[in-house]
Amino acid sequence: MMIAMALALSPKLLIADEPTTALDAPLRREILQLLQRITISKNTTLIFISHDLGLVSQIADDILVMKRGKLIEFGDKNSVLDTPKQAYTRYLIEARAKLSQRFAQVLYAR
Repeated sequence: MMIAMALALSPKLLIADEPTTALDAPLRREILQLLQRITISKNTTLIFISHDLGLVSQIADDILVMKRGKLIEFGDKNSVLDTPKQAYTRYLIEARAKLSQRFAQVLYAR
């Protein structure tokens, strides 16, 4: 509903602040697909705000990393995720990787 209301005026910029938080995986996927279709069909720029690097890596062309309200890193998705310049960005990426590894260990432990 909120997405439809936001699109009623055909904006050139759409801000989605944590649009998939607390949604199950199928609904999250639907929302991401909808946002991607909108940005393409309406030629709209999307600012997708999220703490979920997995989602960000799926939807973003460029990534902006903030710490305490300040911009610390900006670049295309691949350069930020593959070769981060800032220690904080590296920390976020490494923390996600460690959490994913730990989750897999627990999930597949016998």
